[in-house]
Amino acid sequence: PPNPLDSNDDDADSNPLPPNPALPPPDEKLDDSHDEAPPAPP
Repeated sequence: PPNPLDSNDDDADSNPLPPNPALPPPDEKLDDSHDEAPPAPP
């Protein structure tokens, strides 16, 4: 029978894990950080 580990690895690679609901999405986090303190100009 096919290796469950191999199948699991393939599935994970094909379908990445959903974002953690406990942590805010990266987009929202970046937006919040930008709004709070915009990056200084170079």
